[in-house]
Amino acid sequence: MARSNHPWLCVPLMLFAAAAGCGGDFQLGEVSGVVSLDGEPLSGASLYFQPQRQGEGLMVGPPSIGVTDERGHYTLKTSEGSYGAVVGPHKVSISTFESRMVDPKNSDRVETVSKERVPARYRAPSELTFTVSPSGSSEADFDLTTR
Repeated sequence: MARSNHPWLCVPLMLFAAAAGCGGDFQLGEVSGVVSLDGEPLSGASLYFQPQRQGEGLMVGPPSIGVTDERGHYTLKTSEGSYGAVVGPHKVSISTFESRMVDPKNSDRVETVSKERVPARYRAPSELTFTVSPSGSSEADFDLTTR
């Protein structure tokens, strides 16, 4: 049976997995709300909640994603499929831009499905933040303006 002479090779891989937020046991709070632009519901917007590092820990947890309906309402799910977002502070990005590849053999050939309606300051990198509490929030509302 062959035996590895380099057990230290596992350490960088374990650190990478930890830094990426994989495999942790994170407390989630359910999050929903409404997004509006200039006072009107913003439909078809994608929200991306990225947990921020707290303290000295390497693991921050998985991001959460939501999409607004015709009333601007959204509910978050983690990238792993659980409802909610990791408890703690998040950077929040919102966008309505969507594209798709026209030719799977040529990634440069894309078509716009939905144009961007959200001002740049709310997209990545964004000035928006939200802190998820252990009890969650049904009022994680974002009132965006074009001015």
